[in-house]
Amino acid sequence: MKPVPGPPNDTDGESPNPATDELFGIPPKAHFSTEILKRIKGLTGKSDINIQSVRREQFREIYFFQKGNETSRVDINYSGKNKITKITTPNQTELSLEIIELISPLEGLVISVTPKISIEIEFEEKFLNDFHKRLRPLVEQKEIRIVNVESFEYRQRYTFSRSGENAVFDIIFNGKKQFTKYAPVKNLCTSNSFSTDIQTILTKGLSQ
Repeated sequence: MKPVPGPPNDTDGESPNPATDELFGIPPKAHFSTEILKRIKGLTGKSDINIQSVRREQFREIYFFQKGNETSRVDINYSGKNKITKITTPNQTELSLEIIELISPLEGLVISVTPKISIEIEFEEKFLNDFHKRLRPLVEQKEIRIVNVESFEYRQRYTFSRSGENAVFDIIFNGKKQFTKYAPVKNLCTSNSFSTDIQTILTKGLSQ
């Protein structure tokens, strides 16, 4: 059983304009990196500072900026939960400090890479499909997306996302193919309030 991918998160087949959509070598489907790039462009767009190049590393995006004849490097560090944890520079200069000040609103931000709609899922068992079909409209009416489902013995692990927040829940069923309870996977949830919203929805979904 594998998820069937939904529509891609890119634009509808439109060719990017090199003048405005320069990705600096970032693959178009690297949604997290392209989202960071878009936000940095937005924060620096009204200044005379330009992005020169971008280098991607594990849990770090390295940006090189240019202002006149001067260049400066700034590192965007992030966690496994797509949260930007720290913005630093290896060499403090007037330019690098100016850049960090400009893009400082990014620090602490969780970058959403949520698809526009929930992914389409097909399961081998009818009762799993029936539950998913009940659950999906309940979350989507709250602007929540189902972005992943993993199957384990007697449980389905659902990943929900909304506005950069993630919540992961195990939804448990018995040998009679009846869903009986749920439990948050706390170390994979990014927001207590969002998890509470999901619990409310699951309570309704399990009662139907």
